[in-house]
Amino acid sequence: ATLGTRVIRRRTRKLKRLIPIAQTWHQAISGSTEQLEICYAPNVEIDTDDANQIQQAFLDKLKTRTTAEYYQRTTLVGPHRDDINFLIDETPARQYGSQGQQRTLVLALKLSELQLIEAVVGEPPLLLLDDVLAELDLNRQNQLLDTIQDRFQTLITTTHLGSFDAKWLTSSQVLQVADGRLSSS
Repeated sequence: ATLGTRVIRRRTRKLKRLIPIAQTWHQAISGSTEQLEICYAPNVEIDTDDANQIQQAFLDKLKTRTTAEYYQRTTLVGPHRDDINFLIDETPARQYGSQGQQRTLVLALKLSELQLIEAVVGEPPLLLLDDVLAELDLNRQNQLLDTIQDRFQTLITTTHLGSFDAKWLTSSQVLQVADGRLSSS
């Protein structure tokens, strides 16, 4: 319960920092057409940041679930059962988000993570995107590329250079891999 309480409190604090940044990135990539909401749903009901109250709620729930845990032979209480809910325009992204919306959400989270790392380390980390444009419509592709262009050093893999704006390509270094050999274009 003590360690679980610590995990819950740290997740809560990190998400408070991450959520507004992710929402900003999501708006940039979606062209401000969608509203992202992120809600932390801990397995132990909490309405406070007080460690003692969270730990007591944790212990109370452990007591009520002891028999169920015994018969199911698994732990039913703890931070390993926490969830984070993602809503796009008040609709659950997991069940109802399109592939492009889900990809936009993941990219927004990744970019916000990089921004937080940059704040801690003091320099921007390298951004790796593996065939990211394949799952985005043309508008989101352009929004993403415009958003990251001067922000992060980025490596993007793709099988279709035609997806990239000509202006963007001229300001980038393009490398090709053919027959296991790397060459400049």
